[in-house]
Order: sequence, then structure tokens, then C-alpha cells
Amino acid sequence: MSSRMTSPRLWAALLSLAPAVAAAQPATPPAAAGQKLVIAIYAPTAPFDSGDARYQYVQRLAQHIGSVAGVPSEGKAYNRLGDFEAALKKGDIHFAIVDALLVAEQSFPRVIAQATSGGKTSLPWALFASPSSGARRAADLSGKRLAYVSAGRKDLAFVEHGLLDSVVNVSKFFAGKPQSAPDVPSAVQTVALGKADAVCVPVAKAKGLNKVFDAGSVPLPAFVQAKAGVPEATVSTVSKAVLSYGAGGALDGWKASGAEAYRSLAGQMSPKVKKPVMADPDPVKISSSEALVLDAPAPAQLDVARYFLQPKIEGL
Repeated sequence: MSSRMTSPRLWAALLSLAPAVAAAQPATPPAAAGQKLVIAIYAPTAPFDSGDARYQYVQRLAQHIGSVAGVPSEGKAYNRLGDFEAALKKGDIHFAIVDALLVAEQSFPRVIAQATSGGKTSLPWALFASPSSGARRAADLSGKRLAYVSAGRKDLAFVEHGLLDSVVNVSKFFAGKPQSAPDVPSAVQTVALGKADAVCVPVAKAKGLNKVFDAGSVPLPAFVQAKAGVPEATVSTVSKAVLSYGAGGALDGWKASGAEAYRSLAGQMSPKVKKPVMADPDPVKISSSEALVLDAPAPAQLDVARYFLQPKIEGL
């Protein structure tokens, strides 16, 4: 009899606790319905030794994000711009490691972090020549063949204006059509095999080539939110996971960042018009005593005798 009396009361108590229990549960991740967070990489100019190294890196990063965020995560690597952009358009990628050149060209929902190498967020680049070309300076490469890393749609503008400072017209200075390469190692190999004579790449990745021109520093890849509409809680959790990741190697860590460095890079891809600098001359100070003539100068007779020869007359 008592059990029948207390049973309704027990159910009422349990039902009253249900909202509190639900509130205590963590936010439902976007992958709860069987969906995975996809973390992609498209970074041809990043200082990886190979395409396999890029793939291994994004796989490890995805595992780290999944572990920290508690969300199933998968890493994918893209070698072709067309394939990467098609996946972006379909909404198949949630977050991505994106090449600096592409971040400079197009907008993403959010730039979260910037990669570091040796603790720095950018790397020095240079123009290198093959030893067989005989080039010791940039001018020696006139009429030679150029190779470059293909990462976006403004690659040659990046080389001509961003790296070579608009000093030369790439299409006229170098011979033939510049040869594109899918990543830095491939571009260096193109020169090493004699298929091209020069290439612009990160300084640390041009082993065996001769540096002929320092081209300044280029930002490392960005970690971006690639898909709009990802819950803010998920973005925050993934951001913390990325910023805490440091595996060493080509990219040894991440620093919180916006898009400023990449906007600056975009500005460097435009032609630079060099104009002479107009400088005001320094005033010459003249004292009053030097400016005033107090006495008329005394007339003086010029000594012109030294300009004439005395003729010699025989018998005199």
C-alpha cells in the first residue's frame, strides 16, 4: 500500500530534477548526429618536406582537436586548389589550414590563428638560381627559365611584386612561360633537375641552390573557420585546441591572430611605382659680414705674360 502511495511522489521528484540534469549536460556538438568535424589543409608554400608530411600533420592536428573538443574529427589534405575550393563550396570543410597566398586572395568566415616555425609567424624567402646557370646576381637570370609554387590565382603577381618588388617584369625578364609546381619541394626539384634555372622559395628549403636576391618575409599558413554557421562554442573549443598544439617540425605551433598579416600580403601583390623623392635642400647660412661689401675691391693687373712665348730671333 505504501509503495503505491510513494510511487507518484517519486516520479514527481524525478521529473522535477530532469531540467537540472539536462542543464548540466555539455552542449551538443555538431557531430552528435554522426557528423565529423573536417579539418583540412591546403598549404603549398608551407615549409613541409613533402605532400605526405602535410597529410600526416593535419591528421595529428585533427586527432588532437577531437581529443580536446570531444568531437569526432577527421583530417584531409588537398593538393589542388580546384579540389579544395570545391569542398569549401559544398560545405564539406569546417576548419582548415590555408596557405598565406590564398588567405590574402579570398575571405574566410574567421582567421583564428597563424602558424609558427621556429617560433616565428613568417619565413624569409629569396630568389635562387641553379649552380649550372652561372648566375651570381638577379640580373644574371635575364633570359633564364623561372619556376614558381602555385597556390592561388595571383602567384606570378606575388613573385613579381611581392617578392621581386616590381623591379622586373616576370613575363619579359625570364625566358618562356614560368613553370608552376604544386609545392615548395617540387619547385626546388624542378630547378635541381635542370627544368628551370631559378625559383622563389623559403630560404631554408633551397638546399643546393645559389641565393641571388633576398625577397623579404612571407606569412606562414592560417588556421581558419572555413564553414559559416559552426556553433560559437565549437569554434571556441577548436580554437583553444589549436593554440595548445605544438608538434614540432615544419609548423611547430600556433599563435592567435586575425587577418591583418594576410591583408598586408594582399597589398604587396600590386605593382609598385617608384617615384623620386623630392628633398628640400638645407639652407646655407651666410653671416652679415660676408654678405656686405664694405670697400670696393682694389684693381689688380692680371699676370698674362706666362701665356706668351718670347720669339727667338737669330743674331739677337
